[in-house]
Amino acid sequence: MLYFDNLSPDTTDAYLAGGLTDEIITRLGQLERLAVKSRTAVRRYRGSVEGPAMLGHALGVAHLVNGTVRRAGNRLRVTVELLRVPSGDRVWGSSYDRTDADLLAIEEDIASAVAEAIGGRLLPEERVSLHTRPTSDPRAYEHFLRGNQYLALREQRAAVRAVQEFEAAVARDARFTRALARIAFAHALFYEWDWDFPGVPPESLVARGMAASTQALQRDSLDSDAWLARGFLLMWRNPRTVDGARAALERAVALDPRNAEAHHYYGWLLAWLGEDSAAVVANRQALAIDPARAISLYNL
Repeated sequence: MLYFDNLSPDTTDAYLAGGLTDEIITRLGQLERLAVKSRTAVRRYRGSVEGPAMLGHALGVAHLVNGTVRRAGNRLRVTVELLRVPSGDRVWGSSYDRTDADLLAIEEDIASAVAEAIGGRLLPEERVSLHTRPTSDPRAYEHFLRGNQYLALREQRAAVRAVQEFEAAVARDARFTRALARIAFAHALFYEWDWDFPGVPPESLVARGMAASTQALQRDSLDSDAWLARGFLLMWRNPRTVDGARAALERAVALDPRNAEAHHYYGWLLAWLGEDSAAVVANRQALAIDPARAISLYNL
């Protein structure tokens, strides 16, 4: 999945193109029979003018998906095509002209079409997986996508905006587990990087994050990112004993073995505990999923 190009007149709508790409990658990555490159692996090629042969070789893939997103008022036009590598032959393609309230449906349709074009007929459980929605509120989902784009910058001001967007998503849908998990994770980042969060004393960051992770797990105890956030926070709440952190991170990895971030923080915890050999294994697992993950490579 290459990052979709934003053709919207308003450049602030770039989060839609990036968010749509990220979420389709996440959906396709849930199918065990498809090998999907991670977001960070393809991010370096964002906006590349290289042809399918070069990009396919660089990424080590047999197919490429690219597309464009254009928003005008409340209308969205998304075009997408699946190419065979290295020939560049078009295997499948489609255009979607709908309202922005249909973003989740567009995402589901693209993920299903790409999966079937590459892997054949979907199994019933695969179809359910691809069509499971994190929220039923399209505006909450847009707040979530904006928050993800801000948080990915790993900058203090952007992280503040990210939390505000996630909180706006939860305000519209109190059962939006993934948004709650991201609020929790963001608070752990604030504490780790010693960033200032306006109006929040540093000593309150972990407690606020823990409250969000508790809410997320109350809504969905099988959410890997919620367990990841909780484990990360517990490392800071109990830095001497890291009570509960190991169990939480192991749960995150077990629930989603392709969660590279969970493997990374599990490896960090193991190194913290002096279990160097196990830490190397965890970081290598993170890199196997996401070879472009520089911080995991650094930890080795």
